[in-house]
Amino acid sequence: MRICADNDCPCDDGGMSIQRSRPATAFLALLAALVVGCGNNTHGSLDGDASEPDDLIDVLADIADSAPELADSAPELADSDAAPETTPDIAPDIPPAEVVSQPVADTWQAVDLPNCEGIGPGSEACHYRLLWRPAACAGGACSRLLVYWAGGEQSCAAGAYDPLLEKWADSGVLVACAQPFTTSDEAGRYPYADELERMDLLTRKIRAHANTAWDGRYLIIGGVSHGATAPLAAIAKSRAFATRPGVWTGRDGTAVILFDGISDPARLEASIGLSSSAGCAPWHARFVGRYGAKAPLVHDCGNDACYCAGGGSGWDIDTTVIGQTAGPNWPASPYTCADIAAPDQKVQYRVVSCGGGAAEPCSALGDIIPDDQQTRLVDALATCPEVAITYYDHPGCAHSLCGSWDFCGGEKARDWLTSLGW
Repeated sequence: MRICADNDCPCDDGGMSIQRSRPATAFLALLAALVVGCGNNTHGSLDGDASEPDDLIDVLADIADSAPELADSAPELADSDAAPETTPDIAPDIPPAEVVSQPVADTWQAVDLPNCEGIGPGSEACHYRLLWRPAACAGGACSRLLVYWAGGEQSCAAGAYDPLLEKWADSGVLVACAQPFTTSDEAGRYPYADELERMDLLTRKIRAHANTAWDGRYLIIGGVSHGATAPLAAIAKSRAFATRPGVWTGRDGTAVILFDGISDPARLEASIGLSSSAGCAPWHARFVGRYGAKAPLVHDCGNDACYCAGGGSGWDIDTTVIGQTAGPNWPASPYTCADIAAPDQKVQYRVVSCGGGAAEPCSALGDIIPDDQQTRLVDALATCPEVAITYYDHPGCAHSLCGSWDFCGGEKARDWLTSLGW
C-alpha cells in the first residue's frame, strides 16, 4: 500500500493505493467567499452550527445556488419515524416495452415516475435526468454510462447535479442523475438497503431510455453521501451483480465510485454521540428515523442514547464492512465478497473520502462522515480478490463538496476510468 500526494507517484494503476490531495488555495478562498456571502441570509451564517436538520439542508442549498459547479451534495439531516417496507429480491431484465425515444443531443431529459410505479418503500415519486452529448462520444453512442445517485437532499429533479454531470458528459460519458425519493424527509425513513427495488427500477428505466445513446460496454455506478451509501447496500443485499447483471453491470466493465459514503451506520451513530460538536446533534434523530427506535432522542452516549440505545432494525443490512463481527455498538455485517462481486468480470471500486480540513465536525463545510467510514470499507474490500479497490483522500474538501469536478474528486475519478482503458 502506498500513500501518494498529487503527482508524487502513479497510484491509479489497479493496485491498492491511497492518494492524498493537497488543499487548493483558490478553492479555500472560494469557500471563504461563500461563507461571507451566506452570512446575512435567513438561514444563518455558514460559520455557525445548524441547530435543526432543515437549517443545514437550506444552508447547503444556498451553497449550491452560489456555486453549483462545486456544491454537488448535501448531508442527510432530516428525521422521520416510518418503518421500512419489504420488497422482493429478484427483478426481471429490462423488458423491451420500456424502451423510449432516443435522447435529444445536448439537452437534459427529465423523467418523473409517480409513486415510483408502485414500488416501495413509501409512495413518493422517483426521478431521473439524462444527458447525451454525441459529439463528445465520437459522434454516436457513448461507451460509458454513469448513473449518479443523489445525496440525502434528493435534488436531481431540481437540477442541482447538472453542472457536475455536464463535466462528465463533456468527457464522453452518457450521464444520468437518479433520485429514489422526492423529499429529504422520505429519504431518511428507511434503511438504505431497502431502496433496492426503487434503485433497480430507476437503473432499468435509464438503461432503456439510453438504448441508442449507450453501446452497453461500461456501466459506472456513482454517488455522494446517501448516494454513495445506498447503492452498495442494495447491491450487496441482492447480490445484484450476479443475480441482475442485465441491470447492474456493463458488458465489458462495471465500476462503483463512492464519494463520502457510510459503510457502518451504527458505529457512525455511536461516534456522533461522543462528539462535542453541536452540529452533530441532529444526526441522532436521523438515525432514529431510519432504523425505527423511537427514543431516546437525546444526543449523549452517557445516557445510552448511542446506537439508538441498541434498538431498531436494519443496521445490519446497511453494514457493508465485509467480515465485521458484532460489537457493543454495531452489528456484524451479513455480507461476503461474493455479494459485491460479479461472476464474469472484476468490478472496479473507487472509494473517496472528504475530511473537511480544520472545519468543525458536522458543520456545513466540515467532516460530516468521518474518514473511517471509507477507510474501513476499503480495508474490507481489499480482502476480496474478486474485485479491485482504489482509495483517494481529499482531506481539505468538505462533505458538501465531495465529488465536485475540479477540486474534490470528480475529474480525478474520470482520469482513473481513463487509466483503466475505459
